[in-house]
Parts: sequence; C-alpha cells; structure tokens
Amino acid sequence: MHLAEFSQNADAPLIRGLVPMSSSRGRLRGSLPICVRCAPPCRKCTLPIATAWTKQMIILLNDFHRECSIRFGNGFCRHIHPLSDLRALLKKARLPMHSARALAPRPALEKHEKIPGEIEGAIANLIRQRTLQEAVGERPETMLIPHIRIKLDIMTAAYQDDLEGAIERLGGQGLSVAAVERRAQEMRDEVAALCYNLSREPRQFIEDHFDEMVKSRTDLRAFEKKVRLEKSIYSIVPALGL
Repeated sequence: MHLAEFSQNADAPLIRGLVPMSSSRGRLRGSLPICVRCAPPCRKCTLPIATAWTKQMIILLNDFHRECSIRFGNGFCRHIHPLSDLRALLKKARLPMHSARALAPRPALEKHEKIPGEIEGAIANLIRQRTLQEAVGERPETMLIPHIRIKLDIMTAAYQDDLEGAIERLGGQGLSVAAVERRAQEMRDEVAALCYNLSREPRQFIEDHFDEMVKSRTDLRAFEKKVRLEKSIYSIVPALGL
C-alpha cells in the first residue's frame, strides 16, 4: 500500500522521484515517496497521516505530469488527527513557479484585440492591491450566503472544541506550568490563524473542506445546533443532515 501511487506507459521516461514497483501489460506501476515532514507517521499505527494538503498536492502533481497517472493510494492512517488537519490548512498546496506557469491556461485574449490601456491599468492596480493585501495578511473575508456561512461557523466551532480538549490534555503530560501555558498559547495562535485563513478561502474550498470533515467526524450535529442558537439568520437554512 502507498500513500501516493502512479502508473504510466512502460516505454515512457520515468519521472524523477517515482519508484517503479511492477510492470504488466505495457504499464509501469509504483509509488511516489512522500517525506515524513509532509506526511508524518501516526503514533498508533505508524502509517503516514494524510491531510487535505497532501491530497491537494497529489492532485496538482497529477495535473502537471499529464504523461502519467498519479493518484491517492490506500497506505494512510485511518485515525483522526485534528491538529494535523489544523496545521494542513495553514499550508498552501502549490508547485514551483515554473510548474504553475506550465499548468496555467493560455489567456483567452490571444485571439482577440488587446485590452485598452486604461482597463489594463485598472486590472494591474487591482492585482497589485490584492498582492499587497495578501502580503500583510489583509485578505478580505469571503462573502458567503447563510447556507455556506453556517458550514464555516460549524467548522470553526469544531476546531475551537478540539483546541480546548487539546489544552486540557496538556496538563497530564508532565510539563511545567510555564511549558503548558507556552504550548497552549502556541495552539491558540495556530487555531486563530487557521480560522482566519479558512474564512478567506474560496467558497468551493470551504464546502469541500466541510465535506471532508463530515466524513471524519460524528460530533458536527452538536456544533450545528450551537451556531444556529447563536445566529438567528440560520433559521432560513434547512437542516444539514449531520
């Protein structure tokens, strides 16, 4: 079993980093090794921990290396790792700049007239402004209708509950009071950054991440009830069936 596996034509050049394992019917198959920093081993079963970031990177690599098929395998841990999921959301899944340019579609303007100078300048200013906002962490929150916003609030409540539970468990690890408080503050900062970044992700990302959380947790119904009590606007949103 592999966390990431590949297959390609046996006579095609092997992409650097892929490890061939078997060959049959003209197809070469094997694994794509992932380091323990990107997919650390579970302390219970020792299998690598797969996060949303890991899965997105595999998707990006498959899109980039179109000459072969790279996909998610079965060799990953099935335990729940809330802190690993939290940290994964703080990492952006991206390829090196030259790879990203290779994946980018050609501009639709190649077959049309050139954009007028004043419009081109306005677009450039918007891009520059957005870049500056992101550089100082001032991305605006994504505008969401209540039917999507409730999902964001449920995830935020779930992460806050995970945080409180993790802080409570610190007291039983034999750490000094100062060490407990220092680690607790680090965890609070991580969750705060997570919630900040999550609220600024595209709508589809928020929905996809919520769907992943639904698959791995059974306590979301309680958080749905909590956020509905806190915000009356959610009375217009049908039950999510959690």
